[in-house]
Amino acid sequence: MKQKLLIIGAEGFIGSYLSKNLLNYETHKVVKGSIDVLNIDSVTSLLKECKFDIIVNCLTFGGKEKVNLVDQTIVENNLTMFNNFLLNSDKFSHFVNIGSGSEFDTSKNIDHALEYEIFNSSPKQSYSYSKNLIARSIFYNNKFTTLRLFGCFGKDEPNIRLLKKYIIDKEIKIIDRYFDYISIQDFQLILNYILSNRITSFDVNCVYKDKIKLSDFLRSFDKVFKRNNNFVIDKISDLNYTGSCDKLNSLNLNLFGLEESFKNFYG
Repeated sequence: MKQKLLIIGAEGFIGSYLSKNLLNYETHKVVKGSIDVLNIDSVTSLLKECKFDIIVNCLTFGGKEKVNLVDQTIVENNLTMFNNFLLNSDKFSHFVNIGSGSEFDTSKNIDHALEYEIFNSSPKQSYSYSKNLIARSIFYNNKFTTLRLFGCFGKDEPNIRLLKKYIIDKEIKIIDRYFDYISIQDFQLILNYILSNRITSFDVNCVYKDKIKLSDFLRSFDKVFKRNNNFVIDKISDLNYTGSCDKLNSLNLNLFGLEESFKNFYG
């Protein structure tokens, strides 16, 4: 019998991809309006009735265009949603929290950040602050896993994301710096491994070993598809955005990597 898996935020880029591709599970979805994740009674009722084995949370408040805001409501909503599931942790076996590299505080240089360094960081932006608090609270919890994304790309990414914007616009300007991206396909491989091996109480940066600048990321994409470079380096920043890959490498996964993942972008 397949394990029952619930994906919260299944209409977003990551959630929708996982909903279609996690084939070894009986997958259920929470989309906008299906339940009130901010209401403890709604969450409790759902978990009591459906008896899920695994929950994967792809939903956050305050992302996208609101990611740099300082707004107490964003913090309250993210913490309330998470706590509603935490308080019901007797009703599932495993909860996967999708974290963010911004938990290390994007106002500072994030360079090969180690996972435990979230405890040394206190971001000002509400989205990042709330994600940091959630990751801290479950760092040693034996039912929870944090898979931390810095940047994630794939063919169905929203138009505001870097590669899709790069394809659509005639020219884009970038602030060049070292920046970690991973493909949605490789993120799914990591998640599959974590779930299949029932790895809990685990916090890991989902990043590749090789660190490259945004300009080289785009040049690599252009090289695969024989495109002309149509980006301009507006300025160079010393505020990098990269995480340590040591914990991920210890799993010895066979990931696609950048070039192979690029080939799937139009596929």
